[in-house]
Amino acid sequence: NELSIIASTYGIDSGSKQQKIEALHNSELARTGLKIGALGVAAGAGAVGASRIIKSGRERAIERAEELREQGREKLQENIDAGKYSINSRLPTSESGEEATEVAHNLVLDQLRKQIEQRGLTPEMLFQIADVNKDGKLDANEITGAMTAATGFAVPVFIVSDAMKDFDLDNDGKLDHEEVNHLWEKLGFVAEDSNEFSDEEIDAVLEEVDSVENDIASDEERLIAEQEAELLAEQEAARHAEEEARVQAELEAARLEEEAANEAEPEVVQEIHTDTGELTDGIDTEFERLVLEMEGARFSSERKALMEKQTSEFLVNLRIEKIERTLIGDPVYRGGQSVHALIDGGPYVGVIKIPVSFDEKILAHKSGDEIQVRAKLVDFSPSLKRPVLEASEML
Repeated sequence: NELSIIASTYGIDSGSKQQKIEALHNSELARTGLKIGALGVAAGAGAVGASRIIKSGRERAIERAEELREQGREKLQENIDAGKYSINSRLPTSESGEEATEVAHNLVLDQLRKQIEQRGLTPEMLFQIADVNKDGKLDANEITGAMTAATGFAVPVFIVSDAMKDFDLDNDGKLDHEEVNHLWEKLGFVAEDSNEFSDEEIDAVLEEVDSVENDIASDEERLIAEQEAELLAEQEAARHAEEEARVQAELEAARLEEEAANEAEPEVVQEIHTDTGELTDGIDTEFERLVLEMEGARFSSERKALMEKQTSEFLVNLRIEKIERTLIGDPVYRGGQSVHALIDGGPYVGVIKIPVSFDEKILAHKSGDEIQVRAKLVDFSPSLKRPVLEASEML
């Protein structure tokens, strides 16, 4: 309502309606503002003039409140100093000449030393317990709260504040980690030097070094053993290669003798069924005899030598079993078709790669059709007994 708005303007936010009215009457600033506002309304200034006056009064009230707060802070410090003086003036000095506040400081430090010994406190642990606002520093209120919680009795803040001064090296009213470490040293607790090691730690390091040296020795022995095993494997591989070369040489010598014997005999004209386009069972063509030799070869090197003997292409008859696309290999054939077919009437079924240029022609055929191609043997699978050919032409 209007009363609450006006009262709030002059800093009166609580109380009943009657209490707010009495507070406005008791406030010289409010009385002055309301009178001026009333005159403004009577003179025709209206709501605009009143609002400006109220706003001005509110600003003055805020300024006054800030002044009172500042005065309160100054008064608090005066009370603290006065309290200290009052204690020193009312109590006699000790036998050693210490004033009451100095005795209190020593009691505070003694209590802190006692708590450190009993709880095994470190500067880091004290920060975890007392640093309420987590700013990395401890003020008098935080230290007072921690000591009150630990000892069970309240310690005046100004006594703790005075006791801190001897350790507050930068005079900011707070103790940081370095200053707390300094306090620990003054209390007789020497912080552990991270650069020094105990005898147990040194012995542990020496044991670890010995273990590492033993591991290195084991690694060297293992490396020597691996090198010896590798050398033996190389020697065994060389022996196998030598044996294979010897067998290959013997086979080659036998082949040459056979060729010499064949050349000495009268040439026999053999019937070539591929010329007629007929498919016959059995091994009765030159190509089938080559495949039979490939099947009998024991080493890949022998099969390679047999394929290198081909001086010209073979004319082979095929009965198509299926046709599929060639996905890899020479660009002449990649993307073309591969024909799975019975070769020269059997017994071998092989794969014949057809050049891409004959795609349209080969795709015009289907399973069961018979075709003729000129082709060359390029591979042989001993386990499947399957020859692989590359065709150059379809007839």
